[in-house]
Amino acid sequence: MAGGDDMNNGNRSHVNLIYTDALTAQLGESVPNLYRRQSNLEPEMRSESKQIGSSMTALLSEMRSSVAALSANLAERSRPQ
Repeated sequence: MAGGDDMNNGNRSHVNLIYTDALTAQLGESVPNLYRRQSNLEPEMRSESKQIGSSMTALLSEMRSSVAALSANLAERSRPQ
């Protein structure tokens, strides 16, 4: 195989590659595809983490509201009539 990739700081400059066999060519195509998938994964994970955080905040708010309503209901029931 001739040519190469500059992987410093995530910069990739593609050069015309010449592969000596099909297996090497397949591997040569897999590496950039894996790099691309990894690059796409980071922002996707950040977005999903933010969504989880928002969902947890909404759930916590709903639970607080429900506990407050339950507490008020129990206090109302325990008052002497």
